[in-house]
Amino acid sequence: MPRRIWVLLFCVLLLSACSSVKKYLVMLPPDWSGMLKRPSVGGLAGVYTDADMSDARAHDLALAIQKARRRVIAVWGSVATAPVLFACSTEACFHRLGGTTNTAHSLGDRRIVLSPRGLDAGMIAHEWSHAEMYRRIGGLLAMLRVPRWFDEGVAVLTSRDARHGEGVWRKIRARGIEPRVGELRSRAQWSDAVHRYRDPRRNPDNLAVVYAAAGHRVAEWYARVGRAGLLHVIARVRAGEAFEPAWRALSFLQLAGADPDPMPVGAPAL
Repeated sequence: MPRRIWVLLFCVLLLSACSSVKKYLVMLPPDWSGMLKRPSVGGLAGVYTDADMSDARAHDLALAIQKARRRVIAVWGSVATAPVLFACSTEACFHRLGGTTNTAHSLGDRRIVLSPRGLDAGMIAHEWSHAEMYRRIGGLLAMLRVPRWFDEGVAVLTSRDARHGEGVWRKIRARGIEPRVGELRSRAQWSDAVHRYRDPRRNPDNLAVVYAAAGHRVAEWYARVGRAGLLHVIARVRAGEAFEPAWRALSFLQLAGADPDPMPVGAPAL
């Protein structure tokens, strides 16, 4: 057996034994995942489902992928990525691929993994937007310079998902539980805020507070600057500039008379 195959087998065993890195199993050759290969649609590099998914549900998934692609194009202008999508019809499948209580996740610009709760156009478009951001901004190191609220906010805008929409935002405002931007910059801060704002004592209806807040702020900004503004900020960060100066410069150049830093640390709401 070629050495490369032995190395891949070792990786499979290692990843299978460690729950914290199980999600990276999908980065191995897709045919090794134990998933059923389905016809590729929507320009994806591949679509895989668990064997328990019915043909009818797989058909609905294909339609959702095509709708998600249209939503990505509506915000981004085009599609620069072709990730492989893994879709689970059971929670057991999703957990085997590294999922937990989340609905879906993406890995860079290469993979999207969906739980049975995320087999819809909104969630696919959300994760696909993350892949677009990752690719267009230049990969992992550049992504580290992007506040989490911005990446997630653009994904919410792209998704058109009512679970994170303006109706939810209005309820959040009415209850006075808007997050502060300083809470939502790093991945760790974002995760912490997601859990804190799910506290039933503050949020009895289990509203998606941080996603709706980020989505509202980015949607408001995007309505002013448009796709050109989004791509302008991304291009500057890709070129090596920090996010905040790029954001401020866009405000000065294109939003004359507007607040040059519309999300300062300590602002009362997103």
